[in-house]
Amino acid sequence: VNIMSLRQMSMGGVSVTTSEDDHALNQNPASLTNIDSFRLKLLYLNAGGNQKGIDLVKDITSLASTATQADQLSIIRQYVPSKLDYSVSISPILAMSWKGFGLGVYTSTKVNGLIGNLAQPVLRLSGGVDNVFGLGFAKELSYRNWTYDFGIAVKYVGKGILYSKSTGNDIYEKNVADLLSSSNDDSTGDVDMYFVSGPAIDLGIKSDYEFMDYKGSYGVSFKNVYSSLSGTQISDSGGVETEQSISGQLPFNASFGFSIDDEFVGMKKV
Repeated sequence: VNIMSLRQMSMGGVSVTTSEDDHALNQNPASLTNIDSFRLKLLYLNAGGNQKGIDLVKDITSLASTATQADQLSIIRQYVPSKLDYSVSISPILAMSWKGFGLGVYTSTKVNGLIGNLAQPVLRLSGGVDNVFGLGFAKELSYRNWTYDFGIAVKYVGKGILYSKSTGNDIYEKNVADLLSSSNDDSTGDVDMYFVSGPAIDLGIKSDYEFMDYKGSYGVSFKNVYSSLSGTQISDSGGVETEQSISGQLPFNASFGFSIDDEFVGMKKV
């Protein structure tokens, strides 16, 4: 789960020490100390995707109005091969933050895919939906002569993951017959997705430094120090569906970053 603001995405996701709003919850909770006043944010929408993928979705949804299955197949083959990328996030749905504290509710959908095989087009998709509720705290601490900010974020995470009922793999797959069936008969257009949810904990440290004539901050973020997700998944074997319990953890991730508070040649602070 990697929820980022538009500013953080434009920086390539590098924001271990530079977050100055509620998104510190998702990048480094210690940066909640950067916030100097109360802030409230609502319904911030980001969306993106490649044009060919958007056109494909439009054409697939309109296939039912096409006269013959041969015409429908011809439309799909125009897109073979094509890569598909879609992302939509409301980040945040709601967020409140002030110095040393933050809470937020976020949702993000990201789907990657490929349509290939000209003779019998096959659509493969991976990804899904992430929903996160986070609550974070940060405080300045000291150890001997070292002063630093320590933060903790407690999250409740819900994930909807695309998968194949027949194989159990986290890749959703449909051949051309399925695509046409989905368009011509609404009752068969469901996407296979399973859901897991549970708690997770992030930790972060941030401190200031001075080196020669330079000043700035450095920090370390530890994501998913603890996590425990569980849910159910339906498998289909020979037309017989069975439901089974699943559990797992979010991947642990550690990131280090630093920032420089300085003016570079040709640039000035505004």
